[in-house]
Amino acid sequence: MPAMLKTTALAGLLSLFMSFVLSGLFAPTPAAAAAMRCSGEQTACIAACKKSSPAAALSMCITNCGQRQAICMKTGCWDSGTEKYCGLLRQ
Repeated sequence: MPAMLKTTALAGLLSLFMSFVLSGLFAPTPAAAAAMRCSGEQTACIAACKKSSPAAALSMCITNCGQRQAICMKTGCWDSGTEKYCGLLRQ
């Protein structure tokens, strides 16, 4: 392979590599996720009640969300009945 061809190929590869590196450095980064709060979980709980509960059970479901909220405010943990996760802001 002639020396000029090797140099041109090497320069092309280097250019391609640098464009990938620079595009990764200057690419927009996703915003940090908002901290989860007990109040946000209660809002989601009530929305789920309104979406899936029959009219007769809606009041009980919303009351249940309020009880979960009170526990979350004390512990920082939300227990949905099917899963429990902690580390929420007590707001």
